[in-house]
Amino acid sequence: MLLSAKHLFKTYLLAHSEIRVLQGVNLEVAHGETVAIIGRSGAGKSTLLHTLGGLDRPQAGSVEIDGVPLYHGRQKTCNAIRSKKIGFVFQSYHLLPEMTITENVLLPALSGPHPPWRVLRERALTLLAQVGLAERAEHKPPELSGGEQQRAALARALVNDPGLILADEPTGNLDAVTGRQVIDLLFKLSKVRGLSLVMVTHSPDLARLCSRVFELRDGRLFDFMSQ
Repeated sequence: MLLSAKHLFKTYLLAHSEIRVLQGVNLEVAHGETVAIIGRSGAGKSTLLHTLGGLDRPQAGSVEIDGVPLYHGRQKTCNAIRSKKIGFVFQSYHLLPEMTITENVLLPALSGPHPPWRVLRERALTLLAQVGLAERAEHKPPELSGGEQQRAALARALVNDPGLILADEPTGNLDAVTGRQVIDLLFKLSKVRGLSLVMVTHSPDLARLCSRVFELRDGRLFDFMSQ
């Protein structure tokens, strides 16, 4: 099993209230499997995705990536596992505007020991060609359309050759046609590379493209397709 999450709990304490976001979430994702997570706005879908990916530590429960505990060691260990095993695609792209697209794609590869710069740059350019941005490699994010920025973000997610892609509303800022192009590319690259994909989405149509669909409701995951 590539991803195994057990009994995840996450609560946020506000000034006069307590918001229980995750209440014993369990999820297993096999190698090469695609999973969608749907739910109402504010249900905690992004929190769950961040917890699965090592960005937001749960108060209780465990996450394992390829059998390796994500949260049982120091933060440095968690960061190393996340960098090597997981690629993220966010709704808002999160590209640095002052850097070129190539430099943005390379950023995750620079967080730890890495091959020579020449090798990394060639890897980034190959990925940009695969997502149709070869001619935009030296442009900066503000010079690209939303669809182009999301494709660049997808290339960035793949630069460390992860086994798992976590996508948080990857088409949320795109029109329907551009969004479908990005989704088609995401699924195509995932299939070619044998990647697992966990995608948060509001769209039932996008969710149905995945092999399994869950609804996050009242802090727990429910098999949506069986309801």
